Amino acid sequence: MTDKLELDKTIFDVLSSGTRIDILKALDKRQRTVTELASELNLSKSTVYEHLSKLISAGLVKKIKRDNYKWVYYAPTDKALILLHNNVKKIIFLFSSTIIAIVIGIFELITYIVGKTEMVRSLIEETGEKALTKGNAIGVTVHNKIHLIISILLFVIAVSLMTYYWKKIRKK
Repeated sequence: MTDKLELDKTIFDVLSSGTRIDILKALDKRQRTVTELASELNLSKSTVYEHLSKLISAGLVKKIKRDNYKWVYYAPTDKALILLHNNVKKIIFLFSSTIIAIVIGIFELITYIVGKTEMVRSLIEETGEKALTKGNAIGVTVHNKIHLIISILLFVIAVSLMTYYWKKIRKK
């Protein structure tokens, strides 16, 4: 069994159902028939069969037909075993952390670019006691560099997380 797994849209779509995840967990314990799964999960046979069909099409479950047996058994494939035994929470954490870092980084970058308009009085003279006069207020856009620093830092974190995740997947 190889430990490498490529997650694609089909697998995410199939795993979006709690029932299909429950079926995979049940099959992880031992091979089962549709009837056994239906009984264990309190579902109708047709519902279990429908979910099994989607799991089979995604390559997460396989049919096992034994000679001299009238029942068809279902078992998890190597892909499913990798998903079940690797920590899926780590994958979700890495994806969500990366997305959050990118979104906040974009927000901070936009905040820096737009800046903050502050009202200041126009300078009449560069020297002297009465450098500022009442009235003649003008708007000046101030760019706070902390927003730029935070956005760059968050982009670096996002790229680091994606690189870490990519290397981890490549090793498996």
